[in-house]
This record gives sequence, structure tokens and C-alpha cells, in this order.
Amino acid sequence: MTALRIRGLQADYGGQPVLRDIQFDLEPGDYACLLGRSGSGKSTLLAAIAGFVHPHAGQISIDGETVCDPTQSIERPPHQRGLGMVFQEANLWPHLDVIDNILFPLRARKLPVDHRWAEELLDRVGLAGHGRRKPATLSGGQRQRVAICRALAARPRLVLLDEPLSAVDGPTREELRSYLQTLFGETRTTALHVTHDPSEAFALGRHVAVLEQGRIVQWSTPATVYREPSSEIVAGLTGSFRSVPVNVDLIEENDLARFAFDGRAWHAPSHHSLRSGPARLLLRPESVRIHAREGAWRVHKRRFEAGLFHVEVEHPNGDRIQGTSPHDLSQDAVSIDLVSEHCWLLPADNHPA
Repeated sequence: MTALRIRGLQADYGGQPVLRDIQFDLEPGDYACLLGRSGSGKSTLLAAIAGFVHPHAGQISIDGETVCDPTQSIERPPHQRGLGMVFQEANLWPHLDVIDNILFPLRARKLPVDHRWAEELLDRVGLAGHGRRKPATLSGGQRQRVAICRALAARPRLVLLDEPLSAVDGPTREELRSYLQTLFGETRTTALHVTHDPSEAFALGRHVAVLEQGRIVQWSTPATVYREPSSEIVAGLTGSFRSVPVNVDLIEENDLARFAFDGRAWHAPSHHSLRSGPARLLLRPESVRIHAREGAWRVHKRRFEAGLFHVEVEHPNGDRIQGTSPHDLSQDAVSIDLVSEHCWLLPADNHPA
């Protein structure tokens, strides 16, 4: 049975469309991330699933039960959807200790109180022995771990996480990512996690949905979204890249395309809609190797990071691309090689105006 099914979901705010024909399935035990810039509709989509926003069209089903369908006048209230939620801030009750904060959803729903499960959850997030402490005595990262335990206390059908790591610092964020991976993996809890950070989405999500202007423009594995973006907009949301115009003269098996660049012929994977003719070559920093040998490219700027020199070079025709080199390039004129398997070709009309 599908854990979450959304079909044709649409929602407006102030007469303006916020969600447009959203549809996807989430399988039991899956951890998916919704990735998009501010205003793309991520939090609105999460709020619609939770029952805080009322779509004007579409259906939402959780574990096979329809919880939202305007055409059938179905709109289950949030507390009847069997959900757990984690927000940017932990929002713990200050007058309750840690254990009672975790058990609060069970008491609120008049469900059996399971102290052993609450203690087990605390142990899994490294907070064993903290059950009788008050939230004010905990660090921000510890409070967020308690909030995650609280979301899982009632063994929900689905957990929704809205930017749960954005309010903590870098080292704490990395620690919380690890706890999320371990805890949700071990409990096989289905989760939908909203973030604007591609590294977070790629680290946590088994699947990643990219939202742009209220639409899901790509839904796939993290590797596919990064290596084979459906558009230059998606490429920009998921990491650094440059694109240059090229001409494709042949499409071979498995969408492998032959094209000319920098005076040489190359082969690279391409979007399934690509045809012979003008195209856009998408290059990540790992797609290009910069060499000290004399060439047509000139070094524009460079920086050292993670053991490599990251170099931006410019061609006399105005093209600028980024690449890497193990060496600090002292001369201005350099040459390049493409790492074909890390290149990606899109139709020329995909280029944003």
C-alpha cells in the first residue's frame, strides 16, 4: 500500500496559484526531500498534507485512506491524519520534562502511554538519561532531537519535517542528519522533509522532488537529480554549474550524444528529448579538468578547496566554465579536458531567458 499518494493537487493564496497539479507517490519506509527556493511552494505542500491548508482541487491519501478530496467534500482535520511533525524550532513545552514532551502527542490523542518506547527513542538519538531534564537545560540541537522523538512517539503513518535543521549551526546540523538517517531507517518510518539546501536533500533523501513555482519539475534519486537535471533551473538549485551552447550531430544508443566543443569531438549523456542540432552543455566543476599545458582558455579566478584548485576559465568567444586541477596554475593560458560521464546535454530551448 502506498504511504502517501497525491494526485492533481492545486492550491491558491490570495487568488494566486501556489501549488499546481502536484502528484507523486511515497512508498512505506521512504525518506523523500522536497527541495526548492523560498516561495516555491514547499511549506504550502507540507501544510496541505497536514491539513492546515485546504486545496481547491486534487486528492491526498495516506496509507490508502483519502484525507483530502474537495470534489467529495473530504477534509480530515490534522489530528485525524495520523501524522508526526517536526518544525524549524523544537517548540517544546517548557514546563514539561523531556519524557513528558515526547509523550504529549499520545496523551493528547488519548492513546496508551508507552514510556519504554519514549526511552528507546531518546537512547537512539544519544539522549539516554536526559528524560527528566527540562528543555531549558538542553542545547538547541538536543531540543531538536527531542522534537524528532516526539514526532515518532505515536508511531505515525507519516512524518512531515519542515526545514528541521535550518535553525542549528553547521556541526550540529551534520550530527542531526546522522540521527535522522539512523532513526528513520531503523524504525522504517515514512518521511517527507522540506529543505532549501541541496546537500541536505541529497544526504537524507532516498528520493528528491524539486519544486519550482508550485510545480514538481523533477522527482528522482539524488544522483539522477544532480547528474541529469531536467532543466537548467534544476541544475542551479542543486549545485554549481555552467552551460555553453554546442551543436549535437548524432544521438546514439542510450541517449549518448556526439557534439563538438573546444575544437574536438566528445560524447556525453543527454536528456531523452534531445535531438540533433543546437543544445546546451551543462558542466559541473567535476566535469572539467584544467591543465597547465598551453591552450585557448585563460584563468579568470581560482580558489583552493578540499584538496583541489577550483578554477574558472574563459574562452576568447566569451564562454566561461569551471573545473578543477590538482595543481596551482600559475600561467594565464591553459587547456581543458571534459570528463564525459559528468557532462549533461539539454535541448537548446531549455536555456532560461
